Amino acid sequence: MPLIAYLKSEYLSEFSMKAIKRAIDQKAVKINQKQVMRSNELLTKEAFVTFDLSRLEKREPISILYEDDGLLIINKPPFITSDEDEIQKQLKKKAFLCHRLDKETSGVLILAKNETTKKNIEEQFEKQLIKKRYLAIVKSENSLMPKFSVKAPLAILKKLEHQVVMTTAKVGMKAHTDFSINRSKGNFYLLECFPQTGKTHQIRVHLKEVKAPILGDLVYGKLPSQSGRFLLHAESIQFLNPEKNTLLAIKAPLPKDFLNEIQSLFPS
Repeated sequence: MPLIAYLKSEYLSEFSMKAIKRAIDQKAVKINQKQVMRSNELLTKEAFVTFDLSRLEKREPISILYEDDGLLIINKPPFITSDEDEIQKQLKKKAFLCHRLDKETSGVLILAKNETTKKNIEEQFEKQLIKKRYLAIVKSENSLMPKFSVKAPLAILKKLEHQVVMTTAKVGMKAHTDFSINRSKGNFYLLECFPQTGKTHQIRVHLKEVKAPILGDLVYGKLPSQSGRFLLHAESIQFLNPEKNTLLAIKAPLPKDFLNEIQSLFPS
């Protein structure tokens, strides 16, 4: 029997399949003490399933940070995919994605209400005219400089069922990220991250490269987080608004789980 069907029929009949799947995506399930994130995982008779009920808590809703005739800029909560249909359904508005964030990454996401605006924003991304600032909580094996940069080409290491895994390579896609320390305690750091290019998993791979992986990033690191996700937040973005031909700067507040981690690791 598939995992999600087993959970629904045996223990979670009062919850929707979508809510159960979302909890599985949020790393709520272990089979024989091993983390499982595939809702269609087939169970054997010997399987011992544990389920973290706290993952069934209501997720944070999508909030609108800015809107005009051509743009719709949102604060994407963690565990929501960058999916047009899902976003349109929640907001009851028609808009098109201009870029994407990883499922576990929260923060600023730009959508366009028409093809002309979408093309303009995508061109700004291609020409590296859009300035982005992320926050990340990392644990470093070494002391980090107050400011540092990583310029390391990226290449695909392998393709999995639901994601791609990247790596640094001598020959690959050009990638450059600047970093600065916001605060630190022991081996933990809250970093400000400024990607100068926009490659898949760029910040995550570059931090792995300097042996300072993001907390909770089990693909590029090993240390789990209390929130069950990697702690990366797209805090702000700045670009030219094609509708008004003016500079637009948007900032997204931190989600609760990120704030809780900061308060826990960096008490004032």
